[in-house]
Amino acid sequence: MVKFNKIFVFGSIFLFIGVVSVLSIYAQEDKGVGSKWKYYKTPELSGTEITNLALQAARQSQQYIADTNKRINAFSRKLEDYISLWLKGKAKAKFPKGFFSEWIDNEKTHDWRLVKPDEINPDEQWHILSAYDPAKELYQFSPDPSGTYLRIIFIAPLNSKLLIEGDFPHCRFMDYQIILPLDPLHPQEAMCEVPLVDVDIEPDPGHINSFRVAADRNAQRRH
Repeated sequence: MVKFNKIFVFGSIFLFIGVVSVLSIYAQEDKGVGSKWKYYKTPELSGTEITNLALQAARQSQQYIADTNKRINAFSRKLEDYISLWLKGKAKAKFPKGFFSEWIDNEKTHDWRLVKPDEINPDEQWHILSAYDPAKELYQFSPDPSGTYLRIIFIAPLNSKLLIEGDFPHCRFMDYQIILPLDPLHPQEAMCEVPLVDVDIEPDPGHINSFRVAADRNAQRRH
């Protein structure tokens, strides 16, 4: 279960095998592994155009950072205000047209909606990339073909906290791989994940982490 403890984080979480949300946002994914990992669209630019934009931003770095942070804070307040109205029954669960920026407003996000805990369906919330046979199909820049990946995309206002809740799965290995959020000081796209490995996750009191040495792999209390 994924819960937002506060009601701007743009982020992605990959579960190598293992989540549901007080405020959960769904998005239908396109077919094709390459596009499944992104909720945003950027302009088609040549290498030269990208380099020129980067150099321009570097020459005006302080102004670029200030402008970007201003836009981030404005959207964070906008999102939090909308969530508050929705919780009061004064706004629709589905975000109105034009709510998101041009980079996020696309066919993948047009069905994003706010969801209350008792209405969550994990089957809709998570995108699943199952293990596959690389001899039959091969995806460039894709995850390990021998593992199953679950993925969730979420956005939340600045200073939000994300609580992930669930049972330790029956498998050989799992981890959470969290892609870094937007950072105007270090612009990047899908930076390497920050992993939280199975053995490092603390279980609830009275429960066990079944991945630790000498732990009961079949324990019932494994939350």
